[in-house]
Amino acid sequence: MLLPFAILANGFTTDASFCSFTSHHDTVKYRGYRLELTDFKLIKEKSDWLKISFTIVNSGRMNVDLGRAGTEHWVVFNFDRSIFKAKLGGYRENIKRQLVQEKFK
Repeated sequence: MLLPFAILANGFTTDASFCSFTSHHDTVKYRGYRLELTDFKLIKEKSDWLKISFTIVNSGRMNVDLGRAGTEHWVVFNFDRSIFKAKLGGYRENIKRQLVQEKFK
């Protein structure tokens, strides 16, 4: 199932102190909850927020409901290379946090 999803980045910041530009790997052990995030595009950028769009595919065995408390700790988030082409690689944690805040399912 493909789900187009645009985030108006309330709470996203362009302040580099919130970004990790080093490569990192998820430390979450796969338990059936996995999301593939692809096709990233930067729509609009202001000094204190970003508007981006991307596609989310549930590639796990289980349905993902980030509205349920604690679920985010079991979800493996896989970002494709388009996040770097859009120069958004440093915002991976912000994107995860925003999906949880929006109670994505």
